[in-house]
Amino acid sequence: MAALATFDRHGLWLSTSVCEGASCPVAASAGMRWGRWVDGHPAVDTDEAEVGQSRALVALRRHLGLHVAERVQCVPQAEVLEASRPLELRSDGGVACAFLQGTALIYLRTPSGFTGLLCEAGDWVLLPAGMPHVFDAGASPDLSFLRLSEGTRGWFPLHTGKPLPPTLPGMDAFIAQLLHALGEDIEGP
Repeated sequence: MAALATFDRHGLWLSTSVCEGASCPVAASAGMRWGRWVDGHPAVDTDEAEVGQSRALVALRRHLGLHVAERVQCVPQAEVLEASRPLELRSDGGVACAFLQGTALIYLRTPSGFTGLLCEAGDWVLLPAGMPHVFDAGASPDLSFLRLSEGTRGWFPLHTGKPLPPTLPGMDAFIAQLLHALGEDIEGP
């Protein structure tokens, strides 16, 4: 299950939605496509999961046409600057991410502000060419995904140069606020 939140231009949280099933209309209204590996339902066994993953990847690959596929692994790094924030990027070609392990937050800049989509293992997301986005794997990432980039050169993002509002939460704060909004307690150490 993915969670989606909308924010105004100043980064203030406006609404929260849960994406369940095979698609997410709120994500589509922001310009991206989201889905689950196996038609939104958990696989009963490993063989079913592999078939579902194959179908999802085939559909994404067909949508992108000629593309480059790469496996990306994000792991904690000892020398990460605490004050650094992810940059807003865009790509000349469409890009799809199929999440294999972990959690990531993707922000899209929209005409009215921002849309944040929290993805987890089993989700996929498709961003069209030129869409300004921010990818945040959190302070201690443990994430693996397949990235399919339209074209023949692979993924070469361009920095938009636009600042992000300081109140727009990073992934860890997003999860804490989401759990609070849903009435869940965060387990401490």
